[in-house]
Amino acid sequence: MAKFSPEDLGLVKPADTIIAPGKNVAELEAIEPVTTSRGDALKYRFRIEGDNEFTGKTITGLVPASVKIGSKNCEWVEALMGKQLEPGERIDWQTLTGSRAKIQVAHRQDGRMLFSNVIAVYSINTPDSIESACSNQ
Repeated sequence: MAKFSPEDLGLVKPADTIIAPGKNVAELEAIEPVTTSRGDALKYRFRIEGDNEFTGKTITGLVPASVKIGSKNCEWVEALMGKQLEPGERIDWQTLTGSRAKIQVAHRQDGRMLFSNVIAVYSINTPDSIESACSNQ
């Protein structure tokens, strides 16, 4: 089967925003509260590390603002903290900035625009095959 680029498929990609799908090591630059059509969310912004064509580029991922056990936000916080959250534990959001993690990148299409998004975050020290404790409950 032939492979086609986004341009071949008639998709428009925003300049400097397309990062290949897969895992990358990245540093968390910021977490920003946002409101989406689905409610309150947090936008995590990462800068890609390493020695490849994506080094230094930024990429974002959105998660619902809830930090309940089993939530995507809980998984991402645990990965960035490098530990499982204890029930009732308070999160110092500012200390997460600068944390390193493995991020899973995927592409999303919105009309004719193609975007790269973070869809999962894993601890920098955890093998790819081990999931966050949040996802096991």
